[in-house]
Amino acid sequence: MLHIKATYFVANEFKELAQMCFTNNSSSVVISEDLLGNDWDPGGNSMIIIDRKFKKQITGFMSAYPTYVLSFDTMKNLKMTLEHLQQSTIWSIKSPFLIVKSKSQRANARKVLEFMWQQDLLAAYYICSDEDSTNVFTLNPFKSYAPAPWVNLDKLSGNNTKTALFALKICESITFDKAQELNGHEINVAFFFDFKNVPPDKINIELSKTGRKIHSIETLLAHVNAERRSHFFPRSIKSRSFLNGYLNQLVDKTGDVMGKTRQLADTNYKYMDIITAYNEVEFSILTKKSNYLEAVSQVTCNYQFLFLTVFVLILIAIIVMINNKFDISGSIMYVMNLTAGMGVLIPLDRLSMRIIYLFGFVFIFTVMPDFQGQVSAILSKPLMRNVESLKDLYDNRYYVFYDGTLHNDMVNEKLWVIDEDKQYLKKSNFSELVKCAVEAQFNASIACIESRIDQLHYSSRSKQLHVSKDVIFKKYYIHWSRKNWSIKDKIDRASFASC
Repeated sequence: MLHIKATYFVANEFKELAQMCFTNNSSSVVISEDLLGNDWDPGGNSMIIIDRKFKKQITGFMSAYPTYVLSFDTMKNLKMTLEHLQQSTIWSIKSPFLIVKSKSQRANARKVLEFMWQQDLLAAYYICSDEDSTNVFTLNPFKSYAPAPWVNLDKLSGNNTKTALFALKICESITFDKAQELNGHEINVAFFFDFKNVPPDKINIELSKTGRKIHSIETLLAHVNAERRSHFFPRSIKSRSFLNGYLNQLVDKTGDVMGKTRQLADTNYKYMDIITAYNEVEFSILTKKSNYLEAVSQVTCNYQFLFLTVFVLILIAIIVMINNKFDISGSIMYVMNLTAGMGVLIPLDRLSMRIIYLFGFVFIFTVMPDFQGQVSAILSKPLMRNVESLKDLYDNRYYVFYDGTLHNDMVNEKLWVIDEDKQYLKKSNFSELVKCAVEAQFNASIACIESRIDQLHYSSRSKQLHVSKDVIFKKYYIHWSRKNWSIKDKIDRASFASC
């Protein structure tokens, strides 16, 4: 049996303790200075010594999580020590923590361990020394369970609570997976919902719709035997933090995970972590299907003018034909030459021919430029085709309704740059995109950018809709979770198992 004095450690004794109790740990040890004796030899010991002055921050890289052995006089002192360590580059909530009080008392074990759990430190152990033995205490916040030889102190005292205190004499391997059985542990899931805009009798209906949208997170919680506790926040408070890649309600630990998925690329890893359940979503363009004859119908808008012009030309050809002994080919050539502004080869000895020539000349001189302009417009107008790219939308001035999570991607395309162009863009939510798909059947000037699966469903039900052949965006969506969440690894493993 290894005995640990409450006043100090001998370095070799501590190293033996760490090797005995943490069989899987091969990294450095971070230890409080006052736990080391004056005669300890630092040679050959992989230790980082800390004092309570904290004049220098711990930096560097370690291949494995360090083990912490910390002493404290008061809870305030312990809190200050942890706040300092959290700022170091080697900090991890997965590290084991041995807490040693200068005057060890068993009565303090629960209070200290509950405080450590509030910091999301599951692998926390409280060491208490008696004259003839040393005991280790730990807390399981999920279930009244620990493998032998741990002893359930709450059960012995008749305190039947889900959060249980266990004790073990030094020292077999003291680590175990406390999150192995969550036993219905409540996980705080953050949603955005405006109750003030919904009539009281419709709230339950709207909440049920929200529940259907979070099937993926519900599935994961079911796999780990955890329960969802919903927290609803007004939509008005989410936009600012979303633009910076995080959610305030997860940073301050009001929530554990976000109910709705966000784009992986938008994540700010300084403040957020993610659940490694990736949803790949492809986006394409939905527009009204174009007809190749639409170009002609759009250009030849003045049908009355065209009809009158053709009628006058035919009338001139008939009069010329009568005055030219019914020479049909010569009469047609006369009208064509007159129209083209070329020389007239027909004799003008008759008065009627002179009058027709003068009338035709004035008519051609005043009307034909407009007529030729419309004919040229018909011939030069490019044939309409279906939209296949974002540049097509920009060039043809479509009003574009796009999924709100794609805002940064649309900006990065650098097509709609000036304010005049930006009026054609509309960041939309799910219900607005549904309306866009309906209106696109009748309005050739709007386009919808949303999930390709949804668009193919719409186009299969309406022959008026066209989905772009190519995918314009391929994005990965995940659930944001708060940083240093103690059971995130378990949920990550469940996400792989459910694939």
